[in-house]
Amino acid sequence: MEKVVAQQLNSHLTGNGLHDLLQSAYKQGSSAEAGLVRIKADMEKVLDTGHGVLLVLLELSAAFDTLDHAIPLERLREEVGLRTLHYSGSSPT
Repeated sequence: MEKVVAQQLNSHLTGNGLHDLLQSAYKQGSSAEAGLVRIKADMEKVLDTGHGVLLVLLELSAAFDTLDHAIPLERLREEVGLRTLHYSGSSPT
């Protein structure tokens, strides 16, 4: 199901010019490796100026499993205009 949702969302975002320029996930021609290379380059640029860098990485997939999926779907409808996505799974209690 994740692949179907990703395809629908990517199609809508691409078709309506709604992709964030810095987003690498779910974009054709982009990869996790490309995102990491971009982060590394940005960090090196800051470090070269003599400033420090703090990188915080969060693993949110487990948190997503506990989320009431109606909430992000509603946000997609309101903020992005996605109207054709339907979720028939059960919400966590």
